[in-house]
Amino acid sequence: MSSNVTRMADIREDNNLVTPEQTLEDALAAIRDGTVKPRSLLILMINGDDPSTYDLKWFASKLRSSEIISLCSVAKASFLKGMGY
Repeated sequence: MSSNVTRMADIREDNNLVTPEQTLEDALAAIRDGTVKPRSLLILMINGDDPSTYDLKWFASKLRSSEIISLCSVAKASFLKGMGY
């Protein structure tokens, strides 16, 4: 983790305290130190400042379109489970 704010955000499950840059730095640090060993990567972003729209931007590595769709479905199920649904 890059800072105490990040750690507090993890504890409180409030990622609004973490900047996109901190998130990318934390992910890259986890890859570099071997904590995470991704065989592929998907980064999803909401671009812009307008909270009423989702201007989706994404970057992917070693994923076909069908795998991206599957990964999003698995992530949704995991998030819902973590939220108690």
